[in-house]
Amino acid sequence: MILFYDIASSLPTKAWSPNAWKTRLALNHKRIPYKTIWVLYADIEKASRQLGALPTRKKIDGVTDCWTLPCIWDLSTGAIIADSTKIAIYLDATYPASPESPSSPPIRNLMPTDTTFPLFMALEASMLPLFHPLYLFAIPASDALLDERSQTAFRFKREKVHGKPMHLISPRPGTEEDKVEWAKVEAAFGMVHNWCLDTAAAGLRRAVWRSADQVGEDGMPTGIGDVLTGTGDVLTGVKVNGEQKALTNGDGEKRENTYILETLEPTYADLWLGGYLIWIKLVLPAEKWESVCGWHGGRWARLVEGLEAGGWMEVI
Repeated sequence: MILFYDIASSLPTKAWSPNAWKTRLALNHKRIPYKTIWVLYADIEKASRQLGALPTRKKIDGVTDCWTLPCIWDLSTGAIIADSTKIAIYLDATYPASPESPSSPPIRNLMPTDTTFPLFMALEASMLPLFHPLYLFAIPASDALLDERSQTAFRFKREKVHGKPMHLISPRPGTEEDKVEWAKVEAAFGMVHNWCLDTAAAGLRRAVWRSADQVGEDGMPTGIGDVLTGTGDVLTGVKVNGEQKALTNGDGEKRENTYILETLEPTYADLWLGGYLIWIKLVLPAEKWESVCGWHGGRWARLVEGLEAGGWMEVI
């Protein structure tokens, strides 16, 4: 059993934090039993210190330790890990892929091939700086979901960074500034879209999952080495042991891209980006999410729909 520490909000499910969503998606995807422990934003440092978690970065002064969530406490091993990416690495190392048995479902790897993690790190390094325009919209919207004491703590750093009070950080809806800044958010996701196409052209993406139950005796997915072909928003086929085969959805129609690396199930790159997409969907006005759904051939809507259909967005 894993205790998963997340930040509470006024949403019906309480879950809102994009970084915590990355870990929730990872736990659900690997089907690891866990329980969510809800922590007020104002109490993150206190709860983390009591737990014995290590600080994840420095505060805005560059000197003082800062604790953040998500964090997990694995009761089976005693490990306490903070930071969503470190948690993902720990989960794959501690709970590697295993085939389905009569008593348990298969365990999936978040980064199922040697190339997955480097590709993810390239995605993360390129995307994080591009998310600043998204913060202009999502940070004030997130602030509105916190309790009063947590709002005080949440605003301290962010108002210093942006040089203005929280209520002035987000552009006023319908203004030219709103359109310009939202276009920057679209451009950021466009970078990921183009990155996916460039990666396909380089032949780096792998079809590592054929179905949930296709895991070999060694615990690794049987599709490793099967290279997907095609570009744009539609896959055209897959090479299996050098033989070209058509890739369809079962009705003879070509399969549309759902996941970033064009795998048939999500990798951690999808869960990482999914955290931000879910953040947009949950905290911003509905018209913003509708806008995102129309970008880049609808691939971001398909990504979230895929995560939801797989049961990976369940809040436990």
